[in-house]
Amino acid sequence: MTDVLTVEAQRELAAEAHRVGVVDLQVLVLLSNLGEVLLIEHGRSTLSRGLPPQWTIPNTFVLPGELICHALERLCCQHLHIDPDACPSSFLGVTTLQESEVEQYLFALNVSALPHVLTGTAPDIGARRWWNIEDGRPMSFAPGIRQALASVHLLSPTGSLV
Repeated sequence: MTDVLTVEAQRELAAEAHRVGVVDLQVLVLLSNLGEVLLIEHGRSTLSRGLPPQWTIPNTFVLPGELICHALERLCCQHLHIDPDACPSSFLGVTTLQESEVEQYLFALNVSALPHVLTGTAPDIGARRWWNIEDGRPMSFAPGIRQALASVHLLSPTGSLV
């Protein structure tokens, strides 16, 4: 993962975020497989029964003192049970959520080379499903995820497909 962003670039990104008042750093990973993206059900609770689920992409916060690439590796290895070094990856960009002072670092990993499929429900991250980017059905995305996907031109800011 260090070839995606150099250590110096990661430190500069984090330092710049803190200089402008950003409190939290978050890593998001867009896992793709043959034109589909892995989505995870977000914030399902007993109060939300009967409502359509909101969806997110795999994400985690960067721990204090942790490099961005280490948070990405932790997300992939501990929560998704995939080896990030076994997948072609790229850094897609940075999005800042002004209202919550969170800076998001968005990465893409192509998992089509992996022998297993990430479907079903996992106790550590919840229900998962593969979503075809070209699927015209409306999806309810978590607000911060909608903004991140819009930043890489997968969604309009309102959540509809671009």
